[in-house]
This record gives sequence, structure tokens and C-alpha cells, in this order.
Amino acid sequence: MRIVITFLSEMIISYKITLNIFVKSGSYHHCDFGMKFDNKKPLTLLFLWEDIRRGCEIMQRILIVDDEKAILLAFRKLLRSPGIAVDTAETIEEAEDLLKENTYNVAIVDLRLTGVDGEEGLKIIKHIKEYYSQTEVILVTGYGNSIVMEKAQAKGAAFYFEKPVSSEVLKDALKSLNVG
Repeated sequence: MRIVITFLSEMIISYKITLNIFVKSGSYHHCDFGMKFDNKKPLTLLFLWEDIRRGCEIMQRILIVDDEKAILLAFRKLLRSPGIAVDTAETIEEAEDLLKENTYNVAIVDLRLTGVDGEEGLKIIKHIKEYYSQTEVILVTGYGNSIVMEKAQAKGAAFYFEKPVSSEVLKDALKSLNVG
């Protein structure tokens, strides 16, 4: 495979290119290339697959959606590692924006985000499964019961956990979903 990119603008004096190359496992190769150049003539860049593979790392992405900043920070710290990127959202709208911009292997979603209807997490599961079916979902809640668990599973959640969920249980669930 080769990728050719040509810059024609005289305004560009440097560039950064990020390539995300998706593979069947749900992972992707993430590459950043950057360079400054003389802007008086067009620049053509040629990337050969071997060059890309050499400069890339396999990345997996996790989205965490929770209205509690402490939970977001704790999960981010627990789950981020070389090869795993972690993004966080406090609202449905933030989650939807991140889902449009990135491909996630797993979303870890809290059931209650605003306290208005108490089941925003189920709406997020439905949205993910409708538009991003390759993304697995784990629902976590401090307000769980068997009815919520059944609803979450019916909407496509791979796992359901009640808070507090131990780091070991969460990591085991992610491993079973081929993340980490």
C-alpha cells in the first residue's frame, strides 16, 4: 500500500499528519508524521506501508461516560496504557461528539448522567449499537437492579456492573472484549 499526499498551498509551512489505519481486530495503527518545508513549491509525500508500519503503534480506544469527574479520572488512570487511548465525556452530547470523531473498541457508560430521567446510559447504549455497532458497551451504575440489567443487555451491553466495580473485574471484562 502507498499513500500520496500533495500540498499545493503556499500558506503551509509545516504539517502534521495523523493516519489511523484500521485492521480487522478492531485495533488501528496510529501514526503521526511532521515536517517543516520551503513553502515556495508544492510538496508531495509518499508513504509506503513499510514506513507506516515502522512508525506506528497499535492503538485501542476506550470511551468513558460518567457525570462524576472523580470516576472519569480514576478510570482514565486505571485504563490508559501504551496501546490504549482513553477519552472521557460527562454528557450524552459530549459522548456523541467523541463517537463521531473516533472509533472506540469499548465504551464504559454510567446509567445516570443528569438525574433527570435516570437512565441516560441506556440511551447511549442504544445510540452506540445503532450507529457504531463495532463498539462494545459496559454499563456501570450505582443504582442497579435486575430490571436495569435486563434493559442494558437487551440494548446490547456486553457487561453490566454495579458501583463500586473493582479494577480487576473491569480489566477482566475488557480482556474478554479483546482490549488491553
